[in-house]
Amino acid sequence: MTKAEKNYRRDYGHKDSEELALNYSRDSLKEELDNVLETVNPDDLTEDEKAYLNDRKQRKNHTLNIRFNDTEWEQICRQAELLKVKKSSYVRECAKASHFLMIDQNDMEDIIGAIRGLSANVNQIALRANKNGKIYDEDIAEMKSKLEEISYRSVLLQMLPA
Repeated sequence: MTKAEKNYRRDYGHKDSEELALNYSRDSLKEELDNVLETVNPDDLTEDEKAYLNDRKQRKNHTLNIRFNDTEWEQICRQAELLKVKKSSYVRECAKASHFLMIDQNDMEDIIGAIRGLSANVNQIALRANKNGKIYDEDIAEMKSKLEEISYRSVLLQMLPA
């Protein structure tokens, strides 16, 4: 009996025949992929393939208990059913697919300060333009330099590792 057949009997014995066939096929494909990747030279594998193999070899020995409200639970059940996967697998893949952008508060304060300075300049120029009907080249140049500074800081923030 293959690993896929054992998993089939353990995990899917209670489901309808159409879903059983899909899950059995998926498990067979995973097993076949594992066997093919095991025969390939590790130096020839892509980073994704290495991560996949590493993940498949590791035991899942950490538990996280999460409480969901009824609406969240129904949505998770519905999505897992549509994808024909177990709820735990669905939630695990969702958690792994999420990336959070962590920004240092000091960096944000610098950008916010630059934006405040720019908005003060725009207000002063608007007041002068309404008063005399003229806008000076120096004012426009100052606004452009402030905008460039904000853009530069934003680019630096995007380059920081998460």
